[in-house]
Amino acid sequence: MSVSVFSTGKNALITGAASGVGLAVAKLCASHGMNLHLVDNNSSSLAEARNGITTTKGTLETHQMDVASLSDWSSLKSTLEKSNTKLDFLHLNAGIGAKGDWTDSSYFHKIFDVNFFGVVNGINTFVPHFQDNSSDAKAIVVTGSKQGISNPLGNPAYNASKSALKTITEHLSFDLTKSSPSTSVHLLVPGWTFTGLTGGGSTKMKPDGAWSAEQVADFLYKKMGDSEIHRSCLHFVISIMSSPVTSVMSSPVPPIMSSLIKALFKAARPSPLHTPQTPQHYPHQILQHHQTLQHHQLLQHRQTWHQMPTLPHSRKARLWYGWVQ
Repeated sequence: MSVSVFSTGKNALITGAASGVGLAVAKLCASHGMNLHLVDNNSSSLAEARNGITTTKGTLETHQMDVASLSDWSSLKSTLEKSNTKLDFLHLNAGIGAKGDWTDSSYFHKIFDVNFFGVVNGINTFVPHFQDNSSDAKAIVVTGSKQGISNPLGNPAYNASKSALKTITEHLSFDLTKSSPSTSVHLLVPGWTFTGLTGGGSTKMKPDGAWSAEQVADFLYKKMGDSEIHRSCLHFVISIMSSPVTSVMSSPVPPIMSSLIKALFKAARPSPLHTPQTPQHYPHQILQHHQTLQHHQLLQHRQTWHQMPTLPHSRKARLWYGWVQ
């Protein structure tokens, strides 16, 4: 089982590790005696994180770097190679939540440089550590977002970057399944979680109903330990496409949302990724998929969302995004 990667002496590298989910996962790894390499762009926060993690059996090293910089990744690789360190657990978690408008090109580039290419750079750099592996338990975790699935209005670049992460994680999982059966790939899609990004960074107290980062880390560990591949009903694209990627969710989707998702995609369910398809066949399915979407159902759902002014905002948002626990 992929949970056995959390073992004494195993080597873990986590980006965005100075706070939030990254820090919580780092503490989880430390509790299992793993050797930690914590990556973040904030040196002072890294120092605080280091002081807040108790290591009894494993080692702990911090690396201040920009995940959007290929040269920084190259330097990190050289550092690990000098100590003959080969990774067993890679959590590509770093992300930002900046906002901008349609005239702001730098907004789109900044979001994608960190949220998307920060992950791609990490995969490019360290995927050799996970390839051709048929014996040792290893795992790669990519932190996505429900906004990459539900696509709420207001932050197109962030939503698009998280949607892109879902796609590359599926493909990475498929490719490693063939060459490295002992390497598992997981897309972590947290529910409403209180981190430094909550409320655009302005929310200082955990809202009622939100999960803590520690709860998400515990849920990740539990689901990675399931004897069978866990596919969440909310992460419907992965489930319906029968990708081998494991999707880990921190909260269940409400029945009304689940029913809507199934209705929208049932008629145009694409073939599994591992089924050979001609270049002409797959685009036709995608076109058919869009043509068969019942837009009036989506419209009706959005209207229902706007017709709930009497509900507290947090409850209203949790209904919309499927965050009811």
